Amino acid sequence: MRAAARWLRRSLPPIVAVLAVAGLVTGVVFGHHFVTSSAQFELTSITLSGHRVLSEQRVRDVLGLPAGELGPNLFELDLAAMEQTLEEDPWVVDAIIERRLPSTLAIEVDEHQPVMLVEMDGMYLADRTGEVFARAVLERGDGRGLPVVSGIARERYRRDPEAARAAIRRGLVAAELYTDSDDSERGAASAASRPRLGEVHLDPHRGVTFFTHDTAMAVRVGHGSPEILGARLAAFDAAWQALSARERDLVRVVYADADSRPDRVTVGFATAAD
Repeated sequence: MRAAARWLRRSLPPIVAVLAVAGLVTGVVFGHHFVTSSAQFELTSITLSGHRVLSEQRVRDVLGLPAGELGPNLFELDLAAMEQTLEEDPWVVDAIIERRLPSTLAIEVDEHQPVMLVEMDGMYLADRTGEVFARAVLERGDGRGLPVVSGIARERYRRDPEAARAAIRRGLVAAELYTDSDDSERGAASAASRPRLGEVHLDPHRGVTFFTHDTAMAVRVGHGSPEILGARLAAFDAAWQALSARERDLVRVVYADADSRPDRVTVGFATAAD
């Protein structure tokens, strides 16, 4: 009898432990089955934040989520894989997807912010880093109001993307020099009087040339730092303001790229043949 009692005292803790583990495993299995099969956790809605271009329907299409009906169980979704899939969309820089119980999927996206159109055998959108991230669909308004950068071949971007991105950034700086003004009254008046910018053309030999939006007048400012290009634009402003309205209509090209005389501007007018 004593031997049996001693055996029971020695064996009881392990038996209790085994039963506890068995109960825990059973609970986990039952709990997993419950949450993955319960209609309570079926997807009924998504919330989308941080977007400007992406629509809920486009996100659903990319992720393969049905619209207007009950979706899959939230706990059966591989959120990491869904984030990776969504980040393959050209507009998406980063995506975070979370479950919001009982039946909502919360999706937060960080989209590219286009600041320029880049002409490379077609129009493409580029962000402030110079990265070209998507072909522009002009019919739906992609890039409306944005300046165009040209002179960068698609093959160059493919062969040396970092050099091409650096060139696009230089084009953006040049566009901002043309369209922005400093805080002075004179600077504001000068920038406001410039013809509307349409395109910034980059050439390895001639440097930067601006083309106006309405008349395609060329304003050549050449190579140089932002300070140098700004000074050449100021010289252009002085020459432009000295012209009459009739003379301005006849201007086809303005050369403000003389290294030896940065204050000198040469104006080319349309000829009779034009």
